[in-house]
Amino acid sequence: MNDSSGGTTIAGGTAPGYAGTPVVVLRGPGAGSSAIGLQVLSAHNKVVGLEIDSFGEGIEITGPSATDNLILSNHIVTDGIGVAVRDARNNHIGTDSDGVNDAPEANVISGNTGAGILIAGSRASGNSALGNSIFANGGLGIDLGGDGVTPNDFRDGDAGVNWLQNFPMLTDVLAGSGSTTFVGTLDSAPNTTFRIEFFTSPAADASGFGEGQSFIGAATITTDTQGQASFNKHSP
Repeated sequence: MNDSSGGTTIAGGTAPGYAGTPVVVLRGPGAGSSAIGLQVLSAHNKVVGLEIDSFGEGIEITGPSATDNLILSNHIVTDGIGVAVRDARNNHIGTDSDGVNDAPEANVISGNTGAGILIAGSRASGNSALGNSIFANGGLGIDLGGDGVTPNDFRDGDAGVNWLQNFPMLTDVLAGSGSTTFVGTLDSAPNTTFRIEFFTSPAADASGFGEGQSFIGAATITTDTQGQASFNKHSP
């Protein structure tokens, strides 16, 4: 996909018979580990409602011109990486530009032999991956930089891919009376507002840094002058 004016939409969700599960399939068995199902090189494109499987990468968004693209409601399973964002900014995987993951927008990114989502390259920033069902992948659910788990650092002072965003730390999970309470903290940039999402999965991820199969809620928190914030989220 390379429309220099931007604005191309691939709308698999409009196909006859679509009812939330893709009926338009891009399949590349035997194409090889370097094969890409769809490549996005320009801005303001939408890829909606496709099944993409058996490629080396399902979708690649690449280059400084590839901004503000939307990847919504797709099912992606590959012989490598599900969705790769390389040197691209402000793209949205699983949510439109309003920043709120409405359930039909979420992608299912599962069974890839590599990372579910890879964000890499020195110019990659401001990319969001919200509300997606990401599970049973061979690599991390979301890998910043392609080098595995990035440790947290004080006040999230490091630079790099998506600013190498620190991850929140759960300190307790309390279940009872038909609801679950998530308790934890975030150490990140001072005086900044963040969205933290909560998921359940039937089994723990082998890496120890879990993926999330079923979205169950989110919390918006703001760090203090020291970069600290806590959350206590009840769901549902």
